[in-house]
Amino acid sequence: MEVREVIEKEFLDNYKEMKRMVDPLVFGNLKSETEMLVKDARIILHKERVIEEGREVIEETKRNEEAEEILKKEIVRDKRREIIEKDEELQRMEKEIEELKAEGQRAKKLRDMKKEELECEKYGYKTESKILEELEMKNELMGKMIKMKGDLDEGILICNKRIITFNMKGMKREERKIYLSELIINEWTNEK
Repeated sequence: MEVREVIEKEFLDNYKEMKRMVDPLVFGNLKSETEMLVKDARIILHKERVIEEGREVIEETKRNEEAEEILKKEIVRDKRREIIEKDEELQRMEKEIEELKAEGQRAKKLRDMKKEELECEKYGYKTESKILEELEMKNELMGKMIKMKGDLDEGILICNKRIITFNMKGMKREERKIYLSELIINEWTNEK
C-alpha cells in the first residue's frame, strides 16, 4: 500500500508540474520573461557597440589633431622660410641664429666635458673620452685593432691579435670602463 501511495503522489506531482507548464498564465510569464531578457541583451549589445564606436571616434580625433598640429607647424615653417628668403637682412639674421645655436651646443658639450673631468679628478678615475683618446693615440701609433665580442658582463677582447677573456659581472659602469682600459693598456705594455 505504501508503494502505491508513493507512485500516486509522484504521478500527482508530475501532473501538477505538467499542468503548470501548459497553463497559459505561467507560459505567458515565461514568454514575457524571455522577451525581456532578449530586449536586455539587445540593449547591452547596442551600448557596447556605441562605446566601441565612441572609442574609435576619439582615437581618430586624436590622430587628426596631431596631424593638424604637424601641418600647422609645417605651414608656419614654410611661411617663415618664404619671408626670410625675400629679405637679405633676415637671411643674415637667420644664419647668425643658426651659428649661435651651434655655438650654444658646443658650449653645452664643453661644459659637460669639464663637469665630467672635475668629477673624475675628484673621484680619481679617467673619463670615457680620455680613455678613448689614449686608446686612439696608442692605436694610431701601433696600428693595432681592438675588437670586443660578447655582452657587457663577459666576453672576449681581441687586442694585438691576442684574445683576452673578461668577466665584469657585478661591476658598475665606471668600474667596467676602468677594468677594460686597464686590460688594454696592460696588453700594450706587455707587448713592448
